[in-house]
Amino acid sequence: MRAFLAPHMLLTAPVAYAAALHSDKATAENALNRWIEALDPEQMEFAQHKLAGIALIRHRDRLAPHPLFGLLQNIQRQARLRAHLAERHLRAIVDGAEVPVVALGESHERLVLCPDRTSDLDHPALGLRLQDLADLTSRAEAQGYRMTAGPRRAPLRGVVTVLFSHTKAPLCLRLLAFDRLPPLAGPIAGLEPLQALTPQAHVRFICSRQAGILTRRDQIVFDFFRCRALGADQPLTWRNPPRFARGILGPGEPATRP
Repeated sequence: MRAFLAPHMLLTAPVAYAAALHSDKATAENALNRWIEALDPEQMEFAQHKLAGIALIRHRDRLAPHPLFGLLQNIQRQARLRAHLAERHLRAIVDGAEVPVVALGESHERLVLCPDRTSDLDHPALGLRLQDLADLTSRAEAQGYRMTAGPRRAPLRGVVTVLFSHTKAPLCLRLLAFDRLPPLAGPIAGLEPLQALTPQAHVRFICSRQAGILTRRDQIVFDFFRCRALGADQPLTWRNPPRFARGILGPGEPATRP
């Protein structure tokens, strides 16, 4: 119920998000200084690892002299290895599928919004039609995943969720089975038949209560960050960030599109 009432939330200190994601360079650098000086490597939360990777890309020169630079590099390296492995498993699960399967959450961020594939993929999610759930479940199990939770219907959101973990690798997978699948833009290049939502459908999903089903309930802030980087053809660029995230993303753009 909490995820229904508040589908979006920050998972760690706002200063960490601002250091990695804020649109104003000076503000981001100021946040970086405050975050890195207060950072205790033994107490670093896993939720900060993704932010550390982005901060390392944006502020590599500033971070290079810092004693924690090597730690951040290692975190980034391990995240990239997990992401490549998770992407390979996604490819295997959908390979030859004759039913529509769509990338959601971190899967959408990495495969659609991040062309250089530098985004983390610790919590991949796939969307599908409810009638295809048994087929995708068997495909996931054939790749070494076992069901750890579900199937469970999320109250008032028209989605059944199933959570898997891999038996031999530190990977998880979430399936979201929709009563009615959102509009699709077509296959993702190089990952056919895995598909992407249309930009408008992606906006509606990530801004809706259904996004509270995702493991990373802060996914919306990363999608805003990636869409801004991609430029004017991304609808999220013309939408104000959610109220709770404006301090970490920077001011929004005028709403020039419906």
